Amino acid sequence: MPRPIILLEFNEIVPQLIERFIADGRLPHFSAFRNGSDVFTSQADEPEAPYLEPWIQWYSVHTGLPFKQHGVFRLTDGLRQDHDDVWRILARHGQRIMNLSSMNARPFGEHDGSVYLPDPWCSAAAPHPAELLDFHKFVARMVQEYTNTSASVHQAALRFIAFMTSHGLSLTTVRALSTQLFGEKLGKSREPWQRASLLDAMLFDVFRHYYKQRLPDFATFFVNSTAHYQHAYWRDMDPALFGDEAIGESPKKNAILFGYQCMDRLLGELMRLAEETGALLILSSALSQQPYLDPNNVKGRAYYRFHEIGEFLRSIGVTWTSIDPVMTNQYRVHFNSDDEAVVAAEKLARLTWEGRQVVQAMHDHQRQLYLGIGIHDAVPDDARLSLPDSNRDRPFYDLLYKIDVSKSGRHHPDGVLWFRTGRFHRHEAKPSILDILPTLLDLRGIDRSASAHLPGKSLAPLLSTPVTEETARKAA
Repeated sequence: MPRPIILLEFNEIVPQLIERFIADGRLPHFSAFRNGSDVFTSQADEPEAPYLEPWIQWYSVHTGLPFKQHGVFRLTDGLRQDHDDVWRILARHGQRIMNLSSMNARPFGEHDGSVYLPDPWCSAAAPHPAELLDFHKFVARMVQEYTNTSASVHQAALRFIAFMTSHGLSLTTVRALSTQLFGEKLGKSREPWQRASLLDAMLFDVFRHYYKQRLPDFATFFVNSTAHYQHAYWRDMDPALFGDEAIGESPKKNAILFGYQCMDRLLGELMRLAEETGALLILSSALSQQPYLDPNNVKGRAYYRFHEIGEFLRSIGVTWTSIDPVMTNQYRVHFNSDDEAVVAAEKLARLTWEGRQVVQAMHDHQRQLYLGIGIHDAVPDDARLSLPDSNRDRPFYDLLYKIDVSKSGRHHPDGVLWFRTGRFHRHEAKPSILDILPTLLDLRGIDRSASAHLPGKSLAPLLSTPVTEETARKAA
């Protein structure tokens, strides 16, 4: 009988960094996982920007479709599509499903004890069961507004404990939360950037709570903290690559290692959960990262955000209905009509610094704009912005602030794909991420006709150990 599957979606972790940290003795659980796995290095569906983005690649993983076929280009676009995906296919075959925070995945409806938590950048889909709504709002706020120092993070975290105590909050996470909050406030032994890993731990507590309660046949668990650390702090970790030896004493020198070690502890907990429930663990990253070594970017790209984008839009006569922060320097702004969206885009195009357009706006004809701050230079303290529809200007930093990171990691098409079958075997061939969905269906015993229309091929025949409950018991 097929084993239940947990697909661990550790976004953008890097095969070479994992091997480096394992060799240093820093990742005991990654080491144990690898040493009992069929190990592949996967290849993203699209090898280069602008399509080598996680929200595109994960959508390809879940649907088994290449970007050229599904066309999902932006984060949250997946919610409006009607492509079949792994959860729907399995549910149609009577299997219990669970999705905790997978990126750009649309709801699949409540049935047979299913669990759905949207990713943190999605505010347009409701989780189920409905009791997850407060949890989702908290995580979304922490992820979307992590750079906004006006957010009352400490108070929000304390209010949130009430939900967590009845939904799996572990003593380990309580200790980590206390250490983080008091370390920031009192001893300075913790920095705000470390909160991202704390969110991963809270996500796992909730995942474990619902997983043990519902015992799904297939579940996904998505976390993103280390991807963020790599984008922000690769230069701090390997300054020599960027021609800057002096940064070797940076307090964030070990930020990426910190992220991997936090994920290592999560991996240990997930391995224990799999042993208790008989689940097969599959670890995937969809894509990875590499240092951003463009000669024009040795110092990293700067990123800016509005202090209060809603207030600014009102000040230039733009009427909006809602605003969602998305990634780093981006927003999604909703309007009552497409005409209002077009007018807003025209006005925003006239916000300039030294003759350069500050805001890039894209109208998708669905009464919304995707906005991004297009300036990535180091802007001097005395810089001034020319405002639209007036001869006035304002200090640049009255409206915008610089995010306290510069991106020194960029995307790479290689990815982690490990099947914990109980025996180590490293495969030299690099499968496509489009092979993941046919493999999952095969491992769950779904007739191959369900994936006959997909371009990918199942990797199940390549695995060194047949993946069934009987072989799992024998391996144990």
